[in-house]
Amino acid sequence: MKQQRIKAKKTGLSAAVIVALIMLSWLWEQWLPDSVEPSSPAASGESQVLEGRVVRVADGDTLTVQVGSQQYRIRLASIDAPETHKSDEQPGQPYAQASRDFLYQRVGGKNVQLNCYEEDNYGRKICDVSLLGQDTSLNRQLVAAGYAWANQEKRGRFLRDKNMVDLQQQAQKNKQGIWQAPSAVEPWVWRYQCWQQRKCD
Repeated sequence: MKQQRIKAKKTGLSAAVIVALIMLSWLWEQWLPDSVEPSSPAASGESQVLEGRVVRVADGDTLTVQVGSQQYRIRLASIDAPETHKSDEQPGQPYAQASRDFLYQRVGGKNVQLNCYEEDNYGRKICDVSLLGQDTSLNRQLVAAGYAWANQEKRGRFLRDKNMVDLQQQAQKNKQGIWQAPSAVEPWVWRYQCWQQRKCD
C-alpha cells in the first residue's frame, strides 16, 4: 500500500513537471526574442528602399512584388492580419478574405514603394508599403480600416510603428472591420490556441 502511494505521488509529480515545462516553453516562445534573423542592411539600423509592381496578394499582410527581374515576398511591418485557411488543421479566421480583398483592391497590379527593415525566417522582407505618391502606408490603412491588428505579439517587439496602437483603438471604437465581431482573436493567439492547441472556439 505504501509503495502504491509513493508511486501515485511520483506519477502526480511527473505530470505536474511536464505541465510546468510545457507552460515555460510557451512563455519562452511568447515573451523572449525569437529566431528572426535580421539581414543586411537592417542589421546596421538602416532600411532598404525598393520600388516595384505588386504581382500577388496572398493575404492581408503578405504580398509579392516584382522589382526589375526579381520577385520579393513582402510581409507588412508592424501589423498582423487575420489568418487565412491553410488546411483542416489550420483553419482561417473571420475577416481573413475581407482583409486580403482590402489590400488587393488598393495595390493589386500597382507600383509600390517598399521601406524594408529585415527578413523573417520565411525569407520575406519586412516592409512598410506605400503607393507611389501616397503618404499613408498600406500598413496603417489596414489597421485604421479594421482589417489588421497592431502587431503586439511578444510584448510588441514587432511593432516598429507605435502609431498603430492609436489607429487600432480608433477602429475598435468605430467598430470597423474585424471589430464588428464581439470577440476578435489576435492572429498570434489564433496560431497558438487553434493551430497548435486545437482549440478553435
